[in-house]
Amino acid sequence: MTSNCPLSFAILLLTSTMAIADVKLPSIFSDHMVLQRHMEIPVWGWASPGEKVTVSIAGQVKETIADKSGKWMVKLDQLDDTNAMTMVVSAKNTIEIKDVLAGEVWLCAGQSNMEMALGGARDSAKEISSADFPTMRTFKVEHSSQSAPAEDCTGKWIVCSPSTAGKFSAAAFFFGREIRQRLKTPIGLVNASWGGTLIEAWTSLEKNTTIPEFKAITAILAQYSDPKLD
Repeated sequence: MTSNCPLSFAILLLTSTMAIADVKLPSIFSDHMVLQRHMEIPVWGWASPGEKVTVSIAGQVKETIADKSGKWMVKLDQLDDTNAMTMVVSAKNTIEIKDVLAGEVWLCAGQSNMEMALGGARDSAKEISSADFPTMRTFKVEHSSQSAPAEDCTGKWIVCSPSTAGKFSAAAFFFGREIRQRLKTPIGLVNASWGGTLIEAWTSLEKNTTIPEFKAITAILAQYSDPKLD
């Protein structure tokens, strides 16, 4: 048993190194995503420092090199309304993101009025049964408390259909449906809501400290933002 430990450690170390070397993307770059049309589109992620990263979609090919910290970014040329596309991100490994659309993307943030799901709205059964809108998608950011801005979040894109619409934010759903009907374009709804949260939680600690009325609460928040407490 003892003689196998060095080999086991070597395998574990190699596996960990390979995982770190893999090109990675934030979770919002995933299947069924909607990209903002008619503008340059930033695509970013992580790879090994100095690694060449290639991003291709709809005939475009963009290349860059990851910086010393492993971060990288490219900017795609603007995309017009198109059929579903596949984005391919390649480095030492390859990631395929399928069923990508270009359209209008909106951030839907707020408290309980934004978070309330369509399933809890008035006439929800009627609205859900007719919610067959495959070019309207939502990305629900899962709740996560952070003491500083995060580089990524947890969530996934969901295509609107009678089987999924009940989970959409009701406010975002009705807004997105209206915009979709008027503009005749795909719609992406990024739902970053959290019911019952305080406005101070949506504002940086640095900004809150400049407001005299927030002096007491920022002193408390500062304690939880102290790196020594992590």
